[in-house]
Amino acid sequence: GKITVTAAKGTYSTKTKNVSLRGKVHVFTESGAFFDTESLNYQAPQAHFSTTDTVSFRQQRITLTARGMTLGVDDQVAHFSNSVDAVVAVMKSR
Repeated sequence: GKITVTAAKGTYSTKTKNVSLRGKVHVFTESGAFFDTESLNYQAPQAHFSTTDTVSFRQQRITLTARGMTLGVDDQVAHFSNSVDAVVAVMKSR
């Protein structure tokens, strides 16, 4: 699915096709997940985003904060490196 990324500023290398984003980085996936962080790098050869900064993540019932993350573009699987603090909301029965 589609991944949309916004940031205050960024650089793009025409040689490597890599992107470096800085300041209020917001990532939104077509599946409804979103991330907020202060810096994010895209490595074109590996087709993944990464940061060593604190990341706030939310999707459906889970909200988490972690230090460091990688996100694969093709599989849209996020890996959180360190200090994960997560909350899973309980579904209310009807």
